[in-house]
Amino acid sequence: MNIVWIFVDSVRRYHSTDDRSRLEIMDKFSASSIEFTEVVTSAPSTVMSISAMMTGIHSFVLGTNYNDFRFNRKTFPTLTSLLSEKGWDCNAALMHPDIREKLTCVNMYPRNKWPHGYSHGDWWSNIKIYNFLANVLKKENLNKKPNKKFWFIDFNCRKDPNTSSIVEDTLQLFNSYGFTKSNTIFILCSDHGYPDPSKGITPDLLKKKKLTHDIFMTDDNIMIPFFISLPKYKVNKKYTYQISSLNIFPTILDYLNIEIPKTSLNYSSSLLDYLEENDGLHKTKKSIDILARSDARFLGQSKRVCCVRNKDTKIIYSYDDKKISYNIIEGLNEKEIKINSQNQSIKEKFKLLKNYLKETDYLPYQTFKKNFAKRISFLIKEGSKKRFNIFLFSNSLNFFEEIIISILNEYNFSNEHALEIKLVTKNKHSLKNYRNLRFLDKDISFYNLKIFLQTDNGKNLDLRFFKSIKASKSSIIPCSLTGSITQKRYIRAFKTIWYSRSYYLFEPKLIFKLFIKLLKNK
Repeated sequence: MNIVWIFVDSVRRYHSTDDRSRLEIMDKFSASSIEFTEVVTSAPSTVMSISAMMTGIHSFVLGTNYNDFRFNRKTFPTLTSLLSEKGWDCNAALMHPDIREKLTCVNMYPRNKWPHGYSHGDWWSNIKIYNFLANVLKKENLNKKPNKKFWFIDFNCRKDPNTSSIVEDTLQLFNSYGFTKSNTIFILCSDHGYPDPSKGITPDLLKKKKLTHDIFMTDDNIMIPFFISLPKYKVNKKYTYQISSLNIFPTILDYLNIEIPKTSLNYSSSLLDYLEENDGLHKTKKSIDILARSDARFLGQSKRVCCVRNKDTKIIYSYDDKKISYNIIEGLNEKEIKINSQNQSIKEKFKLLKNYLKETDYLPYQTFKKNFAKRISFLIKEGSKKRFNIFLFSNSLNFFEEIIISILNEYNFSNEHALEIKLVTKNKHSLKNYRNLRFLDKDISFYNLKIFLQTDNGKNLDLRFFKSIKASKSSIIPCSLTGSITQKRYIRAFKTIWYSRSYYLFEPKLIFKLFIKLLKNK
């Protein structure tokens, strides 16, 4: 068995008049595949969306902020890592340097095998991606008998009227090297959509207002076209119940009889039991709509927005403003409503969505708590003969602060040997719930320990303030499952070079270009 997965960046699920329109090849491909018409992407952002597809994990959990994001395979098993363990050869062809560096959840084709004239410093056009594939597939010498090959290919719809034909040519190219519907899972999709021009939101407008499209939670932006061809399953089928892009990961593993990894973060369900096989003997489950959430920004970023959706209702939540809006969905149209004016059945649907939002928000709670507890245990010694004073400062989320405070609360100091906490945060907490802690109203001149819970790497004033606090011990805890948070651009540049060294050591000139760029933007 093989997998050929093609995604086209920012294509909508429907036809429109601009370059983000559903592709003609998608209409053609649907005749020989399974189409899901209601697919919610985990994020309207390429890096977040693809990382979620490759792991089956909600995108917001996978990183703290975009600048520091480097996918951490030690924390999250990926489709490619699991396939590689089973002897698969996994490769990707990605168009943009930044995407190649951040999307390490897939395996870029080895740098030493790239065709002549290809540089990591370049943004590859669609035709260049196609020529790349044509060159390397020829060199692979498959003899039209490929087996256990995984290819993940990235195309770009922007300002290229030939995108559809290049995608079609790519499918035919793989066919010519023996990747057929009988021995290959073919997937064709987008990573996210794009705001419809009819709403007045254009790339030029976003650039002028210094906005990015990923903050919009409208269906034109979060719903994706998705087609999959599974050998032995009926093609030319359309399933209209809602699914999430997170369902892809468990479905492929289920089809290949590969065990889903064990994790406290949980996985969405496989879709195989809902699909009809060719022999007609397999009884399918009754179709149901799967609740799905889509997130703008990672867990620790500002301007974070999330939505939870089913087929006819949606809630949109702003974490900065702590406000929820309610939408009714009718086909491709949606409109915001006031919930107080709606009947009880609609209110119950929205209540279900709100409960799902809260439930998924706390999915990583235990994983974070376990990680943080290890770190804090090194900073606090139980049984101290004096009171232990802690200055706890945070620009983080209420979520992280609750975890840290609960960890501190579990140190069962007696009244004579209590933990005293000075908490400085914009968030509100019910401090009476933490009976083993004493919270200080006033500052003291010197602390035994100071802790900074950091999720935003853009607030240097916060870091300066933290450094001004006097304490015996100091710890900055990055609220992330995927690495540290970097304040200085040059340190981040060194990290980029290290994590992407297969590119930079092969092309040393890129190192100089990176630092020249930093100097110019100083």
